[in-house]
Amino acid sequence: MWAMKKINLAVCILCLGALSICSSSCKQNPKANSSGEVEKTNQQKSPEFKYDDLDRIVQRKDFSYNRDGSVRYKNQYDYKYDDRGNRIEEITQSWDLSGKRVVYTIARFHFNDLNLKIEAIFQSFDPEGREILWVKNVYDYDDNGYEIRDQQFDKQGRPLSLVTRKRDEKGRILEETTTIYNPDGSIKEHKGAQYDINGRILKTW
Repeated sequence: MWAMKKINLAVCILCLGALSICSSSCKQNPKANSSGEVEKTNQQKSPEFKYDDLDRIVQRKDFSYNRDGSVRYKNQYDYKYDDRGNRIEEITQSWDLSGKRVVYTIARFHFNDLNLKIEAIFQSFDPEGREILWVKNVYDYDDNGYEIRDQQFDKQGRPLSLVTRKRDEKGRILEETTTIYNPDGSIKEHKGAQYDINGRILKTW
């Protein structure tokens, strides 16, 4: 079934690093033998977690693996929370076996008094620490607390994308549109779809 996908340029780029990070959950874990060479085993090293006094995860460490089972990256994720327990910052870093950092991303989130996420800022940096991505998403909700609008902007405040959703009282999406903008603000692409209450497509454009 064809479905509209929420346009989030920041997440798409950040996920390039996450693809290798997520592979740590399904690959083998190598270890060095007495000669210093990497061995491949059928055992996977479990992630390491750190928790705060409220038992929230504040740090995770794990590994990404190549297809042959050898370690590709060492990964670390650090999290911060506000006084209401909302996660307001996520930092993702990865290093190769030489110790060079190859992934460095920061995501920061802002919430309203109802604990609804109203803003997210994503940054990504190259191995030398130069910023290569900065985008901001702004979210709007209906009276029932369901997200109905997601706008994305670049660092200069220019629009990148807009996703709108019409929902029923149960939050089911009845109509969804996605608009992508050119750098000059003109519309590059506009798509939409209508659904019934079971999520079946009624019409697309």
